[in-house]
Amino acid sequence: MENEPGGARIALWQIKESTEELLTGLTLNEKEKEEIDRIKVERRRLEKLATRQLLQAMTGRSEIDYDDDGRPSLPDQKGPLSITHSDGKVAIFIHPLKRTGIDMEPLSRKVGSVANRFLSTAELARCQRDGQPLNDCLLLHWCAKEAVFKMVPEKNIDFASQIECLPPLQLHESGELSAIFRSPGIQQTIPLHYRIHAGMLLVWGSIDPR
Repeated sequence: MENEPGGARIALWQIKESTEELLTGLTLNEKEKEEIDRIKVERRRLEKLATRQLLQAMTGRSEIDYDDDGRPSLPDQKGPLSITHSDGKVAIFIHPLKRTGIDMEPLSRKVGSVANRFLSTAELARCQRDGQPLNDCLLLHWCAKEAVFKMVPEKNIDFASQIECLPPLQLHESGELSAIFRSPGIQQTIPLHYRIHAGMLLVWGSIDPR
């Protein structure tokens, strides 16, 4: 668990437990129990329960509310949160005042085959060397754009045209970058942070609510 400026908190959980172990200590109402029971894919069920355990460790409560767009928030209008899970790990980013976004992927994930779906022509060119795609660069763009998507209160966002990443020239163990989000009448520069941890690339950021 790591504290960020302004009272923000980020925590990461590596899932090693069984369903029964993750249920231990959780207080779930009947609706939540039914929701868990309906999840037939074990991986997804473990991710859901690990998320609740991690949130409980961070806040003392495991409940999560969702708005009409499926964006998670803390109950009793205590603010939004951002959740990501990949490769047997779950991460949560909470900020008391701002909208948050976090995403993570294993560094080993290859995204070159789908890069043209989420990158502009300029971004694709930036992530090449000697005509070959640089996977670390592509992955940084991928995570950054996912984090921005989770922050902004918009739907049906085109990642290639509406989110532009301004990444560092070289990926280090940790660092900063920025992204520009464009929507009709809006152009917003969003600062982001990244870190490599346990073979995972994490990218996160926060913005003031509108």
